[in-house]
Amino acid sequence: MKIVIAFDSFKGCISSADAGQACAEGLRRALPGAEIRIVSVGDGGEGTLDALAASTGYCWHTARVRGPLGEEVAARFAASGDGRTTLTELAEASGLTLVPAALRDPMTASTYGCGELLKAIIDTGCRRIYIGLGAVQP
Repeated sequence: MKIVIAFDSFKGCISSADAGQACAEGLRRALPGAEIRIVSVGDGGEGTLDALAASTGYCWHTARVRGPLGEEVAARFAASGDGRTTLTELAEASGLTLVPAALRDPMTASTYGCGELLKAIIDTGCRRIYIGLGAVQP
């Protein structure tokens, strides 16, 4: 039996890869002979960068930028071997998981750090940038 496990991340709780591993562990106990493949996926928001970087073999980089409340955060991006293409996501600099639940107020939060992240990427010489923006939940 062949099984493909493809979870998106569970915002603020568990990554796509970790959810896949947990599911696979249970399946291996229940179906010891099964061939299991874990594929990380993302919907464009949190977790998309991890899924894309894992499938492309890009190298990880970090930039220090302002978070949604103005605090310094380490925002990641992944670059191709030749440095011409990078992947990142808005959630790295301005994501909901960076803001404690009690402080979540769209009137005080900022995406300024996302601009700083893009500048840091451009400063590496990269000119092809893919950024996941996610989706608004009603």
